[in-house]
Formats: sequence, C-alpha cells, structure tokens
Amino acid sequence: MTKFTTDVLYTFLKSGAFTSDLSKDTTYMKVDQLPPFNLTLLFADEYGNSSSQRLLGVELVTSGDIYSIQDMLSEQTVSYVAADFTPLMPLNQSSLYGAGASSTVTAPREPLARS
Repeated sequence: MTKFTTDVLYTFLKSGAFTSDLSKDTTYMKVDQLPPFNLTLLFADEYGNSSSQRLLGVELVTSGDIYSIQDMLSEQTVSYVAADFTPLMPLNQSSLYGAGASSTVTAPREPLARS
C-alpha cells in the first residue's frame, strides 16, 4: 500500500472502535489488535472477464514500512493469515446477487478480434 502523508490505516485505527486496551499509554490501535474479518477480492481484465475470491477469518499479524530513495516511494506492508478461503471463480451477475439467483457459471468472453 502506498503511503502519502499518513499511515494507510491511520483513520481506521485512530477511531479505537475495536480497542479493548484502555491503558493510558495506548493512543492508537495496532493492526494486530483488530478482530478477524473477511475480505472479498475482485479481479477484472480489459475484456470484461471478472473473478472473485473471499479470504475468511483474516487476522493482521504485522505492519512495516519501506522507504525507497531510488523509486521515491514509501510503502506500508501488512502481513496476514486467513483461516480459510474460497476458490477463485468466474464472476457473473447471478453470483453477485446470490440469494435467490441460480449458481450457474458462464464461460469468459472471447477477446475481440483486432483489425
């Protein structure tokens, strides 16, 4: 994650909505204090094909910083572990709205011919 002026998760962590550590020396939450959560990853290409995958029970473990003088870039890295995940599957309209929709999977579209 690219950092510009503040920590990437600063706004989220400063809220303290999930904090259970109320000691007077703790000002901000750390990433490893967050409860487990789920992530949905969406992938798409220029031809309109798309896929999705879910990471379940994600726990953030560590956070670090990278400062590069050759690329003039500062990045934040976050390590995580996930309890489970779903397979990467094609995404279509019926899988987006799930509940009452059928679970049929459509084949990806063929790329358009270039002239």
